[in-house]
Amino acid sequence: MATTRKPGSTGGTRGAGRAAPKRVPSGTSPGGAKPRAVKPAPPAARPAAKGAGRAAAARPAAPKTAGATSGAVGRTGATGKQAAGGASAKSADRVTVPSRKPGPARAKAPPPASPEVVAPAPRAAASATAPATKRAPAKKPLPAAPTAPEVGPFEGDEAPAFTLHASGARTVSNASLAGQPYLLYFYPKADTPGCTKQACALQEALPQLGRLGLTVVGVSPDPMPPIEKFAKKYGLEFPLASDADHKVALAYGVWVEKSMYGKTYMGMERSSFLVGPDGRVVKVWRKVKPETHAAAVLEAMQALA
Repeated sequence: MATTRKPGSTGGTRGAGRAAPKRVPSGTSPGGAKPRAVKPAPPAARPAAKGAGRAAAARPAAPKTAGATSGAVGRTGATGKQAAGGASAKSADRVTVPSRKPGPARAKAPPPASPEVVAPAPRAAASATAPATKRAPAKKPLPAAPTAPEVGPFEGDEAPAFTLHASGARTVSNASLAGQPYLLYFYPKADTPGCTKQACALQEALPQLGRLGLTVVGVSPDPMPPIEKFAKKYGLEFPLASDADHKVALAYGVWVEKSMYGKTYMGMERSSFLVGPDGRVVKVWRKVKPETHAAAVLEAMQALA
């Protein structure tokens, strides 16, 4: 059976049975109906104010509720029963926590009391029966150094006897000097500034004193070697005796306690004794000044002559 083509239809079996669309003149609708008014496109949205965008961004998105979720399911074509089933399933997943009834108000515990400061009890006085602490045994006192007598020979007293080794391998004694005047002078140490001045002044006055018949004898606590060196160094012609054991110095009361730089010690006092031909003390000089001693001795000898 032959098929007939309608005017305006496309050829071929693929498009058989389909009617070709009729051309409608512009301005008219098919079937002669009036054209529908075309609504103009809405104008582009104006940009919001500066603060509006920030405010909108700052607003948190509203949380989705169960109704919104069920409405979304209805829009996707789900039936009311499916929406109800979904809501019941979600409610089944939720765990209902029973609310606690407020119990009776608990009484607040009082704050801990501050610790009391307790003053320490005074120490009990040591009882009389308490054992005494042991003390170290006291050290035995050292033997006291020999000291000079409270009073030495005064003027008019007999001169104490002595025998001493002197410079130049000599020996001097009161017995060997009996019958003539002599000067026995004591000095602290050989070859020291004061003792050197005193010895040199006597050596200078020795010729004048010799003419008056006076013999000069020096006495110190030094041993003989430094005395010999002292005599040779300054050319001292008169004998210089050694009183190393201080016996003669004690007899004449010139071995005394001295102090220097806060320390005390025993030493020879610078003193002189002028003895007459009869062996009695004529003149005594205590704490002699080295510079003027020779002149004082010369003056005393001149007075005796």
